[in-house]
Amino acid sequence: MLSRPQRNVVFAAAVFLISCATNQAGGPRAPGIPVVVTPSSARPGDVVRVGYPHGDLKSRHGLHATIGDQTAVILRVPDDDFADIIVPIVPPDTAAVVVGDEDGTFLTGRLYVEETATVLVVLALPDSVPQLLRVVASVDAATGDVLSNEDRLSFDLVNSSNVVVHSCSVLDPLRTPGELIAPSGPGGVTASRQGMSADPTVTIRLPRIAGTGTLSVFQVPPGVDVRTPGGRARRIPITDIVVTF
Repeated sequence: MLSRPQRNVVFAAAVFLISCATNQAGGPRAPGIPVVVTPSSARPGDVVRVGYPHGDLKSRHGLHATIGDQTAVILRVPDDDFADIIVPIVPPDTAAVVVGDEDGTFLTGRLYVEETATVLVVLALPDSVPQLLRVVASVDAATGDVLSNEDRLSFDLVNSSNVVVHSCSVLDPLRTPGELIAPSGPGGVTASRQGMSADPTVTIRLPRIAGTGTLSVFQVPPGVDVRTPGGRARRIPITDIVVTF
């Protein structure tokens, strides 16, 4: 019968052998096979390429990727030399890029994630006066002007130098109670009323600017074209909201 010290030695040896067998069977390699990510910096929503010219990944099936702590969508794997990946929304900083296959092989690279180009601004409209609910990063294009002659809300984003850097408009959900979805150019869904007892909300996407900006909100009467100087002059001011980017 083995003594306690002898049993400890046998146990340690068994653990070592199991560990070796697992690694040989295709377990994760640490810290992974270093690869190049191009470009070396990108915004969320951009596509980056992870190259592995030596055929390091043994399988093109079951590929998965992460950037930072977020799962990244693999857009395509054109051949055995590289994969194209969509950068998810992660905080701006240098992030680890990891691509793995179903055999347990991992590739690792680095990417500097830049600020998103736009932010999603959500406003509530209690008592007809817009109030800021939240500002979150967005990968979609900035909201444009809704092509309608109905009552609308118009927005000017003004930077710290008092320069209008963006202008957009949406249908006014308070004056269009039957409105559920208001397409507004490239910005997508912008105005909604979830129920007659709920405060309407307006969602717009604005270009990200440095620091803080002022969001000036206007009421637009029916028939006014806010894309012309004369139409912009006919807008009725409602309020100004400070937005921190």
